[in-house]
Amino acid sequence: MTDIATDPQHFTKAVTELGEKRPVVTTQAIFNDRGVKILEKGVAINAGLYERLMAHKLTVPIEHSVASTPTVTGQMLRAQAEQAMRDVPFFTRISADVRTHSMLLDALEKMPLPDPMAFQLTLACEVRPELFHHSIYTALFASWMTLVHSASRFDIGMAAAAGLLHDIGKLHLEPCWRRDARRRNRACGYNCA
Repeated sequence: MTDIATDPQHFTKAVTELGEKRPVVTTQAIFNDRGVKILEKGVAINAGLYERLMAHKLTVPIEHSVASTPTVTGQMLRAQAEQAMRDVPFFTRISADVRTHSMLLDALEKMPLPDPMAFQLTLACEVRPELFHHSIYTALFASWMTLVHSASRFDIGMAAAAGLLHDIGKLHLEPCWRRDARRRNRACGYNCA
């Protein structure tokens, strides 16, 4: 039986998939739990390295040792949120007020993104776009709910971060969870894409 909390299989697979689409490079040497160097700094990650990475337990999570360019930034989050505000009627309605519109977008754009988190968001955007878009929608909704209750800019930013990152762990799950979720939702009468 696989321990979901520690099995990096699906996340590592997604990282190697991203490496097939755009450059993913090690930002530091990668070592296994016995101190043996698996990869040097500056090595391009691709599908050919999947088996090699999976043959070892790494000393640090892979997202702390790799980067991809371009990466998700606050400006990209803002652009995605603006797109949602144009395309999704609910977000168009809640952002009709200029002040609300500005505060919601600012909360996403000014969110600090440590490199490992920016990498995971980039991974979601490129390899699991439905997860990325859901995260943007949830960030907008969470920050709007906080704004409605006259919270501070800090609280709005924290709500946006919570919404954006609430499902990022799904990158570590087997991709079949999406099919299973769709099947369950249809059985309940909820039609998801």
